[in-house]
Amino acid sequence: MLNHPGESFDVTPFVDRRCKTSIPEIQAAVDGAISPEQAIKLRQYLTHIDELEAYRKLIENAILSLAEPFTLTLNLLRTFSSLDKSPMTVIDIFSEIGSNMSVFPTS
Repeated sequence: MLNHPGESFDVTPFVDRRCKTSIPEIQAAVDGAISPEQAIKLRQYLTHIDELEAYRKLIENAILSLAEPFTLTLNLLRTFSSLDKSPMTVIDIFSEIGSNMSVFPTS
């Protein structure tokens, strides 16, 4: 669609059979909806999103490497059912409470 603004784009292969909206209605919403100027802006937005995602991964990898010395503690925190989804959540909590557990009177 972005490579050929103003041209018709067949949406049929991209519409799930469970979709409640009819294919002609979806096709009408897509046809002619993107001008060449809008296509340029959309390409810029998509490029920017890709750049941000790459930067996020770079920062996340740096954080994970800094957290390596605390692997045992982080694995223990991951045993909580709500913390087993994302390693960044566990690292965030650990960075807030620290490794000194003596500040907590009981387990």
